[in-house]
Amino acid sequence: MNLRNPVPVVLVVDDDPAITMALQLLFELHGLSAEVARSPADTIDRVSRGGLHLVVHDMNFSNADTTGTDGLALFRTLRRLSPRLPVILITSWPQADMSARVLREGAAAYLGKPWDDEQLVALASGITGR
Repeated sequence: MNLRNPVPVVLVVDDDPAITMALQLLFELHGLSAEVARSPADTIDRVSRGGLHLVVHDMNFSNADTTGTDGLALFRTLRRLSPRLPVILITSWPQADMSARVLREGAAAYLGKPWDDEQLVALASGITGR
């Protein structure tokens, strides 16, 4: 790694291994390093260690709950833990009221699944300066 221009690190958070694999590959194909966390607890642990440039996380961590409350709680925890760390939220169950809420609270973006690869890469690249 070049110390003058380190490769930005994106933390991908989703309980679905297929989603994390797809996002990890997408980011790495576009010059970003991607790490994976599969739960809110793992995410908090990784964020607390620092060195991240962006978090992209799901809004639901259980098939039984599609309200986004788990994701909202995680997002708020991350804002308190690392207020300057940009967060992009993704969900299979987009809600206009949730979108407005998280954007007001400082989310970099709120996107529905399936996401648009070009849009997501452009957002991540713009945020990380890559």
